[in-house]
Amino acid sequence: MVRGMNRRPARTATYPDEVGEFGGTSSGRVRPQGNIETLRSGSLRVRVYAGTDVVTGRDLYLRALVKPGPRQAERAEKTRQDLLRQVDEGRHERTSAPVRHLVESHLAVAQVEPRTLRSLTGYARKHVYPLIGDRPMGSLPAQVLDSFYAELRRCRDHCDGSGVQHRTTDEHACDRRCRRHRCRGLGPATIRKIHSLLNCAYTNAIRWEWLTINPMVRARPPAPPAPNPAPPSPEDAVALLTECWRRGIGPYVWVAMTTGARRGELCALRWRDLHVRHNTGDEHDCVPAGCTAKLLIARTA
Repeated sequence: MVRGMNRRPARTATYPDEVGEFGGTSSGRVRPQGNIETLRSGSLRVRVYAGTDVVTGRDLYLRALVKPGPRQAERAEKTRQDLLRQVDEGRHERTSAPVRHLVESHLAVAQVEPRTLRSLTGYARKHVYPLIGDRPMGSLPAQVLDSFYAELRRCRDHCDGSGVQHRTTDEHACDRRCRRHRCRGLGPATIRKIHSLLNCAYTNAIRWEWLTINPMVRARPPAPPAPNPAPPSPEDAVALLTECWRRGIGPYVWVAMTTGARRGELCALRWRDLHVRHNTGDEHDCVPAGCTAKLLIARTA
């Protein structure tokens, strides 16, 4: 390593209300109302103190960059006043923690079935964390979300476009374990599930007073797929039921046809879910006696 590579470059000039290189203040001074710093590129960086990060407990600063151009100093001062106004009115984000921390915190308290939680955790680990997980949760503009959804539609493995699925991400010599790769994107229904995961996480962030705005309202997820049911004709239904009764699974198929229950709901049925109202207390055959029955099916999410 060359000596001095990690040394912070000196700044050329600062505007009034300077708070120091790391935003600190000397003892006995009141914290100034932000500062404007000149960068080597000629841009002006505006920084305003916004309190304590509610997640990390560190000092929190709002930052904005003003590019060179006409009346740059006036635009920078206006930006500083806008940031101060956001802080005074409580409209600023109260943490700079990444999206990964937000999603993990949301999944830790999500009230969903274990199987649903495993699916959501898998979506987050494979798609959310690698692509946008390191971005500050308050910095997720619409353009980033559009690019995120475009990548999900392009390739579910987020390959580099080389057409090869390598056996490792480290430097290596390809062998037969490195296979040809054909990109396959996620379907609209899966992308909508990921969008719902992020939207619920940001809803919690607002409720926890981490943020004041939900950036997901600016997102454009895919439209829900149009339903395309293909029920059997009456003749086919009769033939199917007849064959099922002959094979001994007629009651199962009959309940499925008449109730529209899902497979998991049907497999979860037990005799205690069948409530029969008998018309007589003696031993009898319920059908001739006209007894009534009610089947309770627990709906799943």
